[in-house]
Amino acid sequence: MHKMIKAFLAGLAFPSVFLPFAYSILYIILPNNVPTHPIQFVPLYIPILFGITNMIYVGVGDHCPVPGINNRLWTTGAILGFLVALIGIFVFRLPTIIFGFTGIIQYLPIILLPIIYGAIFRYIVKWLNRVLDI
Repeated sequence: MHKMIKAFLAGLAFPSVFLPFAYSILYIILPNNVPTHPIQFVPLYIPILFGITNMIYVGVGDHCPVPGINNRLWTTGAILGFLVALIGIFVFRLPTIIFGFTGIIQYLPIILLPIIYGAIFRYIVKWLNRVLDI
């Protein structure tokens, strides 16, 4: 159980630090596009998703069919990014609400988030897992 708590904290750390800065920059760049309704707080749950996903990654460990630690981390992050993109686009309509995107550009997160999340897991979460001796 101790290992899973450390895995949750390792996954949670980077997005928890990054999101306040991202929101601040978003507000400075697009002050009129930042919504004033509760939906804007949905992305704040992303750190919890990162923590849970890292717990799953650590729990599954070597039983994953993807060979190699780096490949497993990329795959784990990419799957999380893909799921977050699908939920953000089709359930909450975040690209339209936050950025005002319509048309085909609102689907851009389906491509970008798996790449970004995969890189975060491969480079940052891997390093945090190593630091916490997971």
